[in-house]
Amino acid sequence: MAEGDALHFGILTDSHLSVEGGNAAASAEKLDRAVETMNSAGCSFLVQLGDLIAGNEQRAPEELAAATAIISKFHGKIRHLIGNHCLQLPLQTLQEVFGLQSPFYRFHAGGFRWLALDGMEVSALRPPGTPEDASALEEYLSRPENPLWCGALGSVQKAWLKKELTEARKENERVIVLCHFPLHPATTDKRHGMLWNHAEVRGILQSSGAVSACLSGHYHPGGYAFEKGIHFAVLPAAVGCTGKLREGSLIIRSPLDSTIHHLSFS
Repeated sequence: MAEGDALHFGILTDSHLSVEGGNAAASAEKLDRAVETMNSAGCSFLVQLGDLIAGNEQRAPEELAAATAIISKFHGKIRHLIGNHCLQLPLQTLQEVFGLQSPFYRFHAGGFRWLALDGMEVSALRPPGTPEDASALEEYLSRPENPLWCGALGSVQKAWLKKELTEARKENERVIVLCHFPLHPATTDKRHGMLWNHAEVRGILQSSGAVSACLSGHYHPGGYAFEKGIHFAVLPAAVGCTGKLREGSLIIRSPLDSTIHHLSFS
């Protein structure tokens, strides 16, 4: 990224769009307003951090259709993550609708390598992908501190993550990590929970020396922590935020144009 240039992008998380009940109209209105805000700001792409729908067991297909009809009004590319509420629908359906070959992936923007994680790879809502993941799931579910609606990165994804971070170091690229679940205990509470293997994944990110920031959702009030050179920022729910990324910083603003996070990269 050239000196003076800036990348403008949108960030949206936990819209929880519903199609019935007293919250239906309000959730649709909030999502529509968020998209309008990001279009007005000239955002080149949108990061949707998960839980786009409420996940009503009977009406999840309708919720997804309604949500995608609204979010498709965004003028740029949409980068989707899958949250726990989304998994009332089959993973394959979500990938097809969101245009994802894999629920975890890499892209480049603004001179950064972005890594989108799948925090539900190992969870009670999906069958384990490997015997190692099956054993891990049994262990995670035995711990009372782990909410049943959360999840973890599995063995395949952890290997992929390490490979991506190694490549980033070799290419002298800085990395921004995206995950639906918070990765730092200071950015959530016990009731909402966080990524089950947050400490392990945080260690992978920190030991790489390549990661500048991790952006998450799930905990609706939002939160922030800084540890070992990495900013861990959790964005507030159902608010269309905008990000301004330069080589040395990321500024995240609310629709009221107030600064939520000003992250400086060394």
